[in-house]
Amino acid sequence: MDRHFFFLAYLTANKQQRRWLVIIWAVVPLLFALAMFLTLSPYRGISYQYQESYPIVGTENRQLWTLKGSELVTLFNENLPDTAPELSYLHEPTPSDRQIMLTDNGKTWSIVFRQVPEDAASIYFWSKQPEIDAWLGNVEDVKLSLYHTSAQDILLNEQYARCLINIFTPGAEDYVVRRLHLSRPLTSGYKRVKTGDVLYTHKGGTSPVLIIEPDCRNWPPDR
Repeated sequence: MDRHFFFLAYLTANKQQRRWLVIIWAVVPLLFALAMFLTLSPYRGISYQYQESYPIVGTENRQLWTLKGSELVTLFNENLPDTAPELSYLHEPTPSDRQIMLTDNGKTWSIVFRQVPEDAASIYFWSKQPEIDAWLGNVEDVKLSLYHTSAQDILLNEQYARCLINIFTPGAEDYVVRRLHLSRPLTSGYKRVKTGDVLYTHKGGTSPVLIIEPDCRNWPPDR
């Protein structure tokens, strides 16, 4: 509000009108500042009411869950609603595979996740980690394709997303889906939300995806 306009209005107003002018003068800048803060903070608004299911291990720059890749596949299919098709391996994993793809049609991937390969002890970076034997097969991050050509695809993608969210932060399904607008896939940009030490990112574009990754900011994590 222009300062000169405010004082002119104040001088010509009655007592009640002056009270409202003072309130507007004080509150509007605060609301504007709050809106800018939320806009420029992509994944603030962390919810502490949801607890992640799996402890985080690994290194600060290569964080892992204690969840094994094979366990992730089993849990995902067990938790799916009856209306959603189960996923299977697009290619049978080998001990050296770090990236594992799951499919619902045998042709394209629906979920891809990275894990510590079973032969990681022979890889220079992992061989330097004293706990590597316990980390073999641990999941590093998960990516769900949100590609769609119909409303039915969007519904199925949301069912898959809810199933994954339930695995990593049980009970946070509605919260994450609402905050990331997963019912309305983004055409560009991204949205993020963090629950506990799990970071969810909805990336838009021609090949939209939901990315789920451990995000412990206070390293090392409490174990």
